[in-house]
This record gives sequence, C-alpha cells and structure tokens, in this order.
Amino acid sequence: KDTIDALDAKSRSKSLHLIQALQEAIRQMPDGENRNYGLRDMVGRWTAFGDFVAAQQAVDFINDPNTKSDALENLANAYVQLIHEQVDAGDMAGARNSHAEAQKAVDLIPNPNTKAAAQYEAACAWIGIAKGQLKSGDWNGVRESLAKAQTLDEPIESPGSRYNVWA
Repeated sequence: KDTIDALDAKSRSKSLHLIQALQEAIRQMPDGENRNYGLRDMVGRWTAFGDFVAAQQAVDFINDPNTKSDALENLANAYVQLIHEQVDAGDMAGARNSHAEAQKAVDLIPNPNTKAAAQYEAACAWIGIAKGQLKSGDWNGVRESLAKAQTLDEPIESPGSRYNVWA
C-alpha cells in the first residue's frame, strides 16, 4: 500500500507539472481563437485534477466573451458535479461552499444564453443538496435549499431559452 501511495503521489506531481507546462504554452500563443479555446479547455483539465483555483485563473486569461462564457459554464458545472459527490459523502457544508463558488462562476458569465443554462444547473444543485439534507433529517435546511432553488429558477431566461427546475 505504501508503494502504491508513493507512486500515486509521484504520478500526480508529474501530471501537475505537465498541466502547468501545457497552460503556459497556451498562454504564450498569440491572442486569438486558438489561445482562447486552449485556455477554455484548461478549465476542464484543472477541475478534473481538483484544482478549481487554477481553473479560475485559466478563465481569467481568456479575452473573448463567448469563450469566457463557455469556460465559466464549464467551471460552474464542475462545481455542480463536486456538489453531488459531496452530498453523496454527507459533506453538506462542503456542498454549500461549492455551490457558492458555482454561483460566483455563473454570475461572471457574460453571454445571457450560456448564463441561463449554467444558472439552471446551479438551481438544480440546490435540489440535490436538499435531498442530502432530507437524508440527514435537516428539515430546515431542506426548506431553505428548495426556496433557493425556486428563487434561482425565476430569472432563468435568456433571449432564446427558458429553463424550469420544477418541470
């Protein structure tokens, strides 16, 4: 077991160095579509690695509003996935903290259609949190989470879309 843990740590360290080198190479590219798309894709790499701070930093380097919208939606959705994992593990405080971070990402999305889709996922995450609270007997938490989901559902509209959490 110790050998496996040591190899896992070494592999993780090498993977981290590769991801950092890849992002640096992308950042050195001339401004344009390829650079922006590369940075957008780095968000997924960082969140898969569990480094949400680095993912947000990758977003900050993107200068095209639509690509930035996609990257922020990817970041928010990664937080939503983490929320589900935290709820399954019984980490309700972690799930609420992750939701706050997901909502921060949603709030920064400049494209209204992308923002509406991401907001819908964030609203649905409150329902997942409520399910976890229900399992633990936290009735006040359930009421609060469902109220937040319902509040978030009201403004989920964009010029081309309407999302309904309760449908």
